[in-house]
Amino acid sequence: MKKSIAILIAVLTVGLLIRAWITPYTSGSDIAQFAGFADTLRRRGLCFYHYADGSHHIEEGWPYSWPCPYGPLAVFLMYVARLFAPSKVDFWWSCGWGSECTYYVYVPVNWIIASKAVFIVFDTLSAILIYLIVLRRTSSTARALAASALYYLNPVTIYVSVVYGMLDPVSTALILLAILFLYTDESSLRRLYIAYFIAGLVLGLAATTKPNTLFAAAAVFLVAVAKNLRRRLLVLSIVAGLVCSVLAPFIPFDVVCPGTIEIFTSILLDVGKPGYNPPIQYSFNGFTSLATFINEKTGFDMLWLINNWWIAAALALLPALYAVLVKKKLDFAEAAYIFYLVYTTTYWRVNYQYFAVLAGLVPLYIFLSRSSRQTKALTLIHIAYVGLWLFIFPTSWWAHVHIREPNQFIIELLDRLSMMVFAEEVYLVYSVILTVLSYSTLTAIYIDLFAKVSEETRSIVQPATHTPQLLYTESPP
Repeated sequence: MKKSIAILIAVLTVGLLIRAWITPYTSGSDIAQFAGFADTLRRRGLCFYHYADGSHHIEEGWPYSWPCPYGPLAVFLMYVARLFAPSKVDFWWSCGWGSECTYYVYVPVNWIIASKAVFIVFDTLSAILIYLIVLRRTSSTARALAASALYYLNPVTIYVSVVYGMLDPVSTALILLAILFLYTDESSLRRLYIAYFIAGLVLGLAATTKPNTLFAAAAVFLVAVAKNLRRRLLVLSIVAGLVCSVLAPFIPFDVVCPGTIEIFTSILLDVGKPGYNPPIQYSFNGFTSLATFINEKTGFDMLWLINNWWIAAALALLPALYAVLVKKKLDFAEAAYIFYLVYTTTYWRVNYQYFAVLAGLVPLYIFLSRSSRQTKALTLIHIAYVGLWLFIFPTSWWAHVHIREPNQFIIELLDRLSMMVFAEEVYLVYSVILTVLSYSTLTAIYIDLFAKVSEETRSIVQPATHTPQLLYTESPP
């Protein structure tokens, strides 16, 4: 056990060193916007969401007009980070004589470090949670270590947490924490009630912190309910926790400034309204990318292909719902991965940071599910293909676009690791292949799942055959 802890510390140390090395020298655009959110929370207090739809971005000093579709936990975390790094984000338009105007946004280094520290903390917590979950379910330190390393040293995870910098590590850790609590030993019913209540709390926080985790949170919740229909107090425990975490953080906002919940809901609906998704370099739904490309090149109306994304989502989700609610053949980790894979496969607008949650659930699926080796290999190929984008896209863009004094060594290093592809046609092909691979992975998972269900059903229905026993051993007369 001591040896496994030492190896885990070594994995975390390597991952932390990589993160610490990159952190001060890159910044995504969202980090600049997060400073604006934190400043508005400090200025407006519990009336924050009345200024969060993006229409007040100029008076609030936000560099972009993007709204804030994140719950109170996310905004509060950014507010705490801002206390340690209050430096101003600089942004302005520069127009040359007879040339187009350029918009500059520069993020201070202390804010880059402070905000990314939040992501790194939750990123590291996720790696530890994955280790604990796999260890609890398999009692294998080797599998637990491999699962943790698969997440923490994954290029996708590193990109989201420190190269670009986004809140997805927070929601990933919350989903994993809920799964860990739900794997609590059932020998103590009182402990189980507490675990289910906390799991409900954490699931609600995950879904409101970053709404894209709703599919994964819903999966874990449905499995918990389906497994315990006869134990109503357990179901009530997780429901109570979920309701408390979804509503309680918003109640102070709504009491002080009535209409907050309605405004937040309106922001979510507005953000989720389907439409074209340029630039194609950042679009990871093949159908949306194709529709956007055709519209840009020909002017044809292709919105019908994007607007109907929910039909594909519903059809892709039906087998998983059947397995959870009717057959009760999916565990928490399996269901979370499958439901979230459905989301990243079918949702009309998938940003790259959404794959951070998928990267956190892949190790659990590989080491805890009963799928075939071929299907598990396909899930690995799928997440590896997601990671391939990092070596196609010129990632060094984030090392200078928002950095006033770029680090040339980091830029050159990232350039060496990248194929530096700029042609949007390449990203269109990449996105289409990703969608095909995602559907293929889902198909393989469902074939495996229902093959096992059919096999178990046959073994129950088919009567046992018995060899007749002789009553007498003597030879007949």
